Amino acid sequence: MREKGTQTRKHTLNEKRKLKNSSKTDSALFNLIDYVTTELKEKEKHFKASKFKLDEFLKALDSVVIISRTDTLGNITYVNERFEEVSGYKKEELIGQSHSIVRDPDVPDEVFAEMWREIKKGNIWQGEFANRAKDGSSYYVKSSIIPIHDENNEIIEYMAIREDVTSLVESRKKAEAAETAQAMFLANMSHEIRTPMNGILGFTELLSKTRLDATQEKYLNVISSSTKTLLNIVNDILDSSKITNNKISLEKVPLNPFVEFATTYELLKSVADEKGLHYTLEIDNAISACLYSDATRLRQVMINLLSNAIKFTPECGTVKLSISLVRETATQQRLHFSIKDSGIGIAQDKLEEIFKPFAQAETSITRRFGGTGLGLSISADLLHVFGSELRVESVEDKGSEFFFYLDFDLCDADEETLQKTIYMESVSKRGYVTSSLYMYLSQKIMK
Repeated sequence: MREKGTQTRKHTLNEKRKLKNSSKTDSALFNLIDYVTTELKEKEKHFKASKFKLDEFLKALDSVVIISRTDTLGNITYVNERFEEVSGYKKEELIGQSHSIVRDPDVPDEVFAEMWREIKKGNIWQGEFANRAKDGSSYYVKSSIIPIHDENNEIIEYMAIREDVTSLVESRKKAEAAETAQAMFLANMSHEIRTPMNGILGFTELLSKTRLDATQEKYLNVISSSTKTLLNIVNDILDSSKITNNKISLEKVPLNPFVEFATTYELLKSVADEKGLHYTLEIDNAISACLYSDATRLRQVMINLLSNAIKFTPECGTVKLSISLVRETATQQRLHFSIKDSGIGIAQDKLEEIFKPFAQAETSITRRFGGTGLGLSISADLLHVFGSELRVESVEDKGSEFFFYLDFDLCDADEETLQKTIYMESVSKRGYVTSSLYMYLSQKIMK
């Protein structure tokens, strides 16, 4: 009996030990299940929150952006509500149709040919063009076409995301039309005003050759000076309107830079001398004696810049025109043009403003020095036509430097032709050739 009782007691202890171990396992398992369940609930909570945000984002996107999908042949497989709203088509009318159903026939074929070339390569294509709505009206879209790939990197469809920019395009067209109308008005008015102005100048010149007393001569000089000033303003307005309307075209004729630049410099020397300015010219001897350019427009730019430098430089100050060679190839030369003065300078916060039409650094400048504020604007615009850019460095009360770079094609000209050019160019601009100018130009050419 004792042995039996002993055996029974040992069995009970083993069972207890097993039950204890089993309860630990069950507890760990329950804890694991509870942990995983809690984590899953948290993940589900975050997923729902993320899904809600994503749905809200897609809803917002869907309300403002035109979205469509097509197969690889361009047949529509999906459109959003915004697509239906803008195009006027119902979804049932669009699904299965070629996307060209909304194509505006006025858009060139090359636009879509270039688009297909890009997206077939797997590239995103972006562009702006007109589409045609169901009612025949046009609307403008800014479009991105995105190729969609499968796991093997094969294109399986295309997604188009478009923004309706009709109001923006129409506003831009209205602004351009208004600018064109304004420019045409200015051009027409300028032509109408120039005719009587030239008449006044002509008869003033004739009157100056008659016998006049001192008072009459003084009055006549005022009339002549005022008329010339007004004519210059009208010419500036006319040039500004031409540039606005893209009516400026450049000639490409041979010129002798030493003749051209020195003559331009000489044209304003008397004005600089009246103010007692130290007015100097420096031309790099390495520059070719024959270059292709539009001499008239280049001269206009240089005269505008030199006139400003002289006007805004106090008496006994300095104005320097320098032209230097900065780069050369077998067929071209790049020149650096600089007009530097010791004038009133320009405040740093006004440097961007001065290139705008009718703008000057300060309103008081117009009262002190006169002018329309068109000279710099015209010069900057002309240099854009040349493919260059007018730049400025300035310190207030210290002076300014306006500079730009221009590329010139080289040309050939024999010495005799160049010598003749001295006379032809200088006489056409001044009516005569000063001996100092002629000697200067001759020496440059002979070198």
